[in-house]
Amino acid sequence: MSLQHQYTQQVDVAQIKSELQLMQKNDLAMMKAENDRLQADMEKLKQRLREEITRTQAGVRLDLNLEKGRMREESSGQELKIKEVDTRIEQEIANLRTVIQVSKVCPPSCMLLRPFLNACSKGYHSAVLGRFRYAIHLSQNLSNLIDIPILQ
Repeated sequence: MSLQHQYTQQVDVAQIKSELQLMQKNDLAMMKAENDRLQADMEKLKQRLREEITRTQAGVRLDLNLEKGRMREESSGQELKIKEVDTRIEQEIANLRTVIQVSKVCPPSCMLLRPFLNACSKGYHSAVLGRFRYAIHLSQNLSNLIDIPILQ
């Protein structure tokens, strides 16, 4: 082989080598650009995901707070109903105590007072008991005045 041919081959090899290096640099630059673009897209997707998660969490918090408020309102309504029932029970107990007190004062033979006792059991106990005591007081005063024995 001649020197010129050898030299031409070396030049050709050098040219191919430089072309390969240039192609490699271009490929590397393209891959870097693609990689940067993909990373930017990835960051955008991450940001959208964070925003969506935040929005969803806010919606869930709002729903939970609304549900808590509804439950508090419902609970306070039930507590009010329970207090009303307790008050009614206490009133009924007081009425029964009044009836018992009246029945202790008046023996079963005192038939005239039965309507008063019935009225006491229906919730008119304080007014009826007052009138009953007043009637007993009057009857005692009258019996003392005219010396009539009181029914016992």
